[in-house]
Amino acid sequence: MIHETAQPILEDFAENHKLQYEIKLLRELLGNDLPHASFFEKYRTKEEWFARKSHGDHGVDHSTRVLVFSELISRLIQKQGNEVKYDEETRWAASTHDTRRIGEGFGWNHGQYSAEWILEKYADVIPEQESSLTVNVETVAYLNRWHEPDDHRAPEMTLELKILKDSDALDRVRVGMLNKDFLRTKQSQGMVEIAYGLYALSYELQSEEGMNGYDAVINAAVMMGIINNGIKEKETNTTRETDQKKEEEETKKKERKKTKNPSIRSKDELEVMLSFMRYVAVKSGKIIMENRGKNGNTKRKGDYSIVTQADLRVRDFLLETISRRYPNVALLTEESKDTLQRLDYDQVFIADELDGSGNYSRGGKDFCFMLGYTEKGVPKAGVICDPIKGEIYFARKKGKAYVATGPDAVKINPLPSLKDVSLTWEDMKIGHPRNHGGRRYGTIYEQLGIDRNKVVLSGSMGTRMLHVINQETHAIIGYTRQLKEWDTVAGHVILNALGVSVTDVDGQSLEYNKRNPHTENGILIVHPAIKDEFFRKWKAVKQQYERAFLAGIE
Repeated sequence: MIHETAQPILEDFAENHKLQYEIKLLRELLGNDLPHASFFEKYRTKEEWFARKSHGDHGVDHSTRVLVFSELISRLIQKQGNEVKYDEETRWAASTHDTRRIGEGFGWNHGQYSAEWILEKYADVIPEQESSLTVNVETVAYLNRWHEPDDHRAPEMTLELKILKDSDALDRVRVGMLNKDFLRTKQSQGMVEIAYGLYALSYELQSEEGMNGYDAVINAAVMMGIINNGIKEKETNTTRETDQKKEEEETKKKERKKTKNPSIRSKDELEVMLSFMRYVAVKSGKIIMENRGKNGNTKRKGDYSIVTQADLRVRDFLLETISRRYPNVALLTEESKDTLQRLDYDQVFIADELDGSGNYSRGGKDFCFMLGYTEKGVPKAGVICDPIKGEIYFARKKGKAYVATGPDAVKINPLPSLKDVSLTWEDMKIGHPRNHGGRRYGTIYEQLGIDRNKVVLSGSMGTRMLHVINQETHAIIGYTRQLKEWDTVAGHVILNALGVSVTDVDGQSLEYNKRNPHTENGILIVHPAIKDEFFRKWKAVKQQYERAFLAGIE
């Protein structure tokens, strides 16, 4: 049925030879693979997904046009013999990429928010029978996260990311800002007139006929002939080629089923995981601050350390959120029971719900939340939340370190590398635990030539690490077995990203997810400018106290 108000536009389209040529070529190239209208229903963008009311330039209609463009581009690419490995994920990304946008204009960081949202809400968005088997939600989040920034900022410009960015760019015709020369795929470059036509016609149906955004776009696409009409998607299982594709999808389903030791994550998967970890850190920081001063149930554990309501509430949040999002990654936290089943896993999250619980319970400011991710005992990603300042520090292995600030930690800035920072031994400051007088430490500092006024106290290991990150101090000596893996793993990754040395007291690498999660051989954290001098002096000093350390004397 042709709507009355659409008739004049369609007549204009008939006179647009460029548009008619693009449509004709599209239909010839895809043939029987031209999608049907009903195909898109599963991926329909819903109003309730948006952080604000869906309107303006980035509503349901925009997401639906991006969905249509991405499907056409993807099918054209595959028709020409190239594989689009994550076509299903690209569809869901097209449907959800702008859901967290809270304004028009540039909408800084909305891609990041949309990535975090889909990681949290995927079970409510993607059909349950598909989300765990056929859809890699991490890839959807990756596409959402990186569709917004400039291409060079993305860890990897995958084919799927190019398709999504080109589809999004095609719909810039609605704001008069499409430059064909910047499109990344030749398939999208052949759809510019189609983009103008689809916007004009869908806008007419939406504004004059009162159609909702999704129906207006799908009806417009059918009228233009760029998708087929029909209540049922065409049969696609009659050819050997399609049968082969079905077998491949079944194989992908099996590969995505829960296993104890999935393949080690790639760089882009780590970026998506780090985005999720930042979300967890923000939420945990809020829980900590909401419970500050509400420590009526504060108690002491068997080792006489303090546990607060905030510790336990963050623990419950972690157990529910992380296990739901990453069911094949083990979780070790300070306050949860360690069953040692984590030893069967290559991939493990290690968290300290509230580092500095004692200081926190006394109204101090030296406390933080820490979450690290390890693979086969090697730290790969880390996040520290300073709830007092509302700052989130994060990094992944072989990447840069960043700090996120502002409401919900949305403003992200890179931290300066410390590799080129000059520092003399006389100016060096060292971090020390506030609640640990430690005569032995005083003697060690004296032997190293560190004045007492160069010793900076703080109430938790996490905040001592933050002092080094922010260049308030330059070294930490943890000559003890009392530290646990959750005290160090998150800061370990961030410090390494800045060029800071993190080792045991013998200068050897730290290993994580051990049967006994203690720092069996202590920890040394040293600024790169003084590393060589520090270890020369440390070697001589350490020999004097080796026997005391091995005996476990503090």
